[in-house]
Amino acid sequence: MATKTAKFHHYVPQFMLRRFAKERRPGKYFANVFDKSNGRTFPANVDSIFGETHFNRVETSSGVVSVEDNMTSIESAAAPIIDRILSEISFKSVSESDFATLCIFVALQMNRGTGARNVLEDMINQLRGRIAEIVGEDNLPDEIKDASSENEKKKMGIVTSLDDLQEYAKTFAAKDCRLMIAPDGHEFIIGDNPVAITNSTPQDGLWSNLGLLCKGIEIYLPLSPKITLAFWCPTIADYITDNVKRFRLQAANMRERSVIIKAELAVTLTTLADDIDQRTDELENKHGKLLLETIELNEQNVKRQNALQVSHAERFLISKNADFDLPREMLRRDPRYVRGRRMQMT
Repeated sequence: MATKTAKFHHYVPQFMLRRFAKERRPGKYFANVFDKSNGRTFPANVDSIFGETHFNRVETSSGVVSVEDNMTSIESAAAPIIDRILSEISFKSVSESDFATLCIFVALQMNRGTGARNVLEDMINQLRGRIAEIVGEDNLPDEIKDASSENEKKKMGIVTSLDDLQEYAKTFAAKDCRLMIAPDGHEFIIGDNPVAITNSTPQDGLWSNLGLLCKGIEIYLPLSPKITLAFWCPTIADYITDNVKRFRLQAANMRERSVIIKAELAVTLTTLADDIDQRTDELENKHGKLLLETIELNEQNVKRQNALQVSHAERFLISKNADFDLPREMLRRDPRYVRGRRMQMT
């Protein structure tokens, strides 16, 4: 007998939500939820949050189509791999095939949900506005007009979430993968659009620096209140390596000069060289930690990760211990955090 497809479709799977929730009754997990739109907090069963009824079901010319089972199969394949990673706090037992499955899951998680769909809708509206400026609202092509219907927007969202998953997964697989550990007394939160993307490399003119192939790109997904999965551009570690070499050379050059100049200046140069070496030792120590598969974070690192969840979340956040001081502060300082990120068409 065929398995009946659920009506409520989660865009963040329950196996992840349960880790940020507490088991109040056998098999019943309740999470502390924060609503960015009104600042309200409330407890909710993970069965009924971070999802919508028939979210992955759409009407087509051939009838009603649902891709919920497709997404569930990807989740089911990834769940035991993530369980193993969290249990061992390591990738040591993750095979090449397992890692490919994990990357596909992260790619799916990045492109599904209300956040991804609203970004797509916003881009379509910007495109519609640009075209309307040229040809007039009444002369818009039918495909642009049709794209405004709820069913068409849902259809495009579903196609986008599943399109080119293998290619996205290959991009993730080419990154440096790390596990980031929160210190005692601090925890990660998770939002309804949990794959957070950032980049510390300066933006190049008009071009965005948040593309998956951009130099310096960082991608994060909280797996539990204590562990976040990270994918880093390999140039991040390379950048530190290059700086260590450059600073060591500067210190060596200063010591060479101190031998042939006046004594007073020689002391100054030697002191500067010692200071550069000390700072380079600290940088090299940091670099060594970045090369480890697990990285222990400090309080500020955790705050940065949680701030990314706040800025990416379309509406809802979960904290296992109901600590929502950070999102409240961010919203107080900048009301634009009330929704997730948007792309601006240039």
